[in-house]
Amino acid sequence: MQVTVEPKLNDIAPPSINDGGQAGLRLVNPAPKQPTLESQIDLILGNTDYLLPILKAVRQIFNDLVRLLDCLRLMEGNLHQVSETLALLEIVQADTLSLLDFTEKEALQTDGISERLYEVLDGMSFALRHEVRRVFEEDLQLSGEEPHEIAQAKITDAHRILTNCLQQSIITLAQVFDPRLDGRQLFDNSKARLKQSLLLCKDLWTMINLVRRAERGFDRNLINRVMERVQAFRNGSMHYLMYRDWGHFERIVEQLEASLRGELDSGPVLHQFLCYLETLLGQVKLRAVLAEMMPDFFCNQIGNKETELDWTTDELRLAYELYMAG
Repeated sequence: MQVTVEPKLNDIAPPSINDGGQAGLRLVNPAPKQPTLESQIDLILGNTDYLLPILKAVRQIFNDLVRLLDCLRLMEGNLHQVSETLALLEIVQADTLSLLDFTEKEALQTDGISERLYEVLDGMSFALRHEVRRVFEEDLQLSGEEPHEIAQAKITDAHRILTNCLQQSIITLAQVFDPRLDGRQLFDNSKARLKQSLLLCKDLWTMINLVRRAERGFDRNLINRVMERVQAFRNGSMHYLMYRDWGHFERIVEQLEASLRGELDSGPVLHQFLCYLETLLGQVKLRAVLAEMMPDFFCNQIGNKETELDWTTDELRLAYELYMAG
């Protein structure tokens, strides 16, 4: 039996002007479709030789991450509807916690899992749980008395944090199976990544300067300022770091907090923290989005060990232009 395929509206072009209107409608070749996120993940997993039970667990994690990301994307146009969006975000929270339970109790316990995959899944789980807790236990604690604009701003920020967290989880996990993978192949958000990397450089350098001053001469006020800056970093640009760096940062901060309680000598801990921050800043400066788009003077100013990184008007204008051109 012959099957007739009806052309879709988008596949139909109007008659050419040169036809004099006689040719009628004609079919045109549709533009090539961009590969979906799911198809890219299938391709990545299809080129590996991991054991079937491991691939099955990883595929379930990918499927859940993509589904959660799809849910957030569907909300984007309705974030002004506070009550409805909060209800949907609660579903995202519950499903994310279910994903974390599966990752920690089943995927990480799979026989034959490699050390690299274990570390990535463990770091991803830590970061996701951290962000979900922060978003739902702190950022979205609305009393119902806030102006609508404030509530919407909090929801918008929570939506951004969760989206960034899920995208980073997908990229980091995919790079286990394809180390050459560039995150831009999966998510084209170069403008956002440029802005995040700029803010991360500035915050890291500000913290480095403060720790240097505290290390030169022990001063309780300076140490307190260091801890205030650390807390601000935790609540702010820390989530622009790669997730594998979160655990190390937290462990060093725990030692710093112990030194303040008199359990450890502050001098060596401060020096260790300083060395870590300097190394971390060096890694951020190597990000492709900065290496390709930021001028040399920005990196040169970061290398100046004597002054704090206060952006001039020209620097801010250039950063904005690069941000807009991303």
